[in-house]
Amino acid sequence: MGELNWNGEAFMEHLADRYSQRLDVAAEAVAQKMRDLIAEPYPPASRPGEPPHKRTGNLRQSIRWTAPAPLVRQIGSSVPYALFLEYGTGRMGARPFILRALVECMGEIRQVIVEGELSAVA
Repeated sequence: MGELNWNGEAFMEHLADRYSQRLDVAAEAVAQKMRDLIAEPYPPASRPGEPPHKRTGNLRQSIRWTAPAPLVRQIGSSVPYALFLEYGTGRMGARPFILRALVECMGEIRQVIVEGELSAVA
């Protein structure tokens, strides 16, 4: 009977090489959608349930993505109030833009990662 050799490390390297660029494109698409969602100028103030309106532009400019591991992408903001806007506080209703961007990009993410359509989200 034949012999089967499994080389998990080489397989993971192959996956990382194959999907790294696709994940970069998908991450940038979500980050851009987040920026687009918070482009509406202030005034007026946003209402609970709407993405926050842009006051200074700091939140928009802080949105970035990183690649902490070969097949992992993190997308977010470095400003401390981003999560207060996303989830709300005891005194302010949520102004979601992070999860909304991810949900709105799901079709594009699927197309980029599964089908390999790198030009789908340009």
